[in-house]
Amino acid sequence: MRTLLLIAAVTAAIAAGIAGAAGGTSSAVRCNLWAAPHGVDTNAGTQVAPFLTLTKLAGTLAPRQTGCLPAGTSVSTREVITAVGTAAGRVTITTAPGGARATLADGIETTQATRYLTLTNLGFGASNESPNKNVSATVILRGFSTALTRSDVGPGTLKEAARSCVLLDHAGQVVIDGNVLHECNGVSPGRYGAGVLASTSVRARITDNVIFGNLEGDALAFSPNVQLSTARRNLIIGNFGGIYFGGGPKVAARGNRIEQNVITRDGRFDVHSAYAPNTPVGTGNVVTRNCLWSPGAVTAAGAGFKMVANRKVNPRAVEGQGTYRLPATSPCRAYRPLP
Repeated sequence: MRTLLLIAAVTAAIAAGIAGAAGGTSSAVRCNLWAAPHGVDTNAGTQVAPFLTLTKLAGTLAPRQTGCLPAGTSVSTREVITAVGTAAGRVTITTAPGGARATLADGIETTQATRYLTLTNLGFGASNESPNKNVSATVILRGFSTALTRSDVGPGTLKEAARSCVLLDHAGQVVIDGNVLHECNGVSPGRYGAGVLASTSVRARITDNVIFGNLEGDALAFSPNVQLSTARRNLIIGNFGGIYFGGGPKVAARGNRIEQNVITRDGRFDVHSAYAPNTPVGTGNVVTRNCLWSPGAVTAAGAGFKMVANRKVNPRAVEGQGTYRLPATSPCRAYRPLP
């Protein structure tokens, strides 16, 4: 009973934090500490004397505090950060009010020591000049209850390297909500990259994202050890595959639920799976009440998942302003990502 109450409290806290970030205007952001490319880590972290690195910013923030990057800023160095909030008071890193999103041009990683951190209203890219060129994802989320919200993760200048947009690596109760995740391997033909590669994760929630243009990878890949996670109301368009389930020598995707998504214009599969011989096959994975429409692709292939009450109908997605949306006349309009 105590475990169930704890899970409920954590889920409520995450939802409250995200609703605040998504529902408030940019002017509602209160910046407790700052970092900027012209800063110095021995500074006080104020707007006029900011820190230089995100590592310093994240490590200095206390629960209920927000760290800001100046609007329009571009951070060129990839960093691995640790931030520690609480269930009652998350730590947030975001763009300051008053302009375009700050961009982390070479992505970011969190450590397993991270707790209750929200990254929101930021841009993320991948740099072809980076010494970290061969990392597995532009954004790597580790730790407990990390969240990525209202952000854009794209290809940047990266070429000829396998890269996913977001990787979940030893992560518990991650939230990925309201983002645009796109083309993360689109400039690297023949190299796999997913929109979200949930590698080692439990109870992730992937909701209301637009995921498109990963031409050599899947929009959402649940492999090898992803458990009890949910993907809901995502608009998934123009990827090699929509949903993928897989496993490893001793583990496989288990108990995941894929529901009320729009999965369309895939190059090869809408939903598929693969497991090596003599290894576990996924169990309890359910794909239900989704809109599926990829005339040139296989709707479902493989084992380890169940297809239930899905619809095959053209959602009539339209492109504009660097992303996709469903018009009000779409037959899948009830499935579209929330505003």
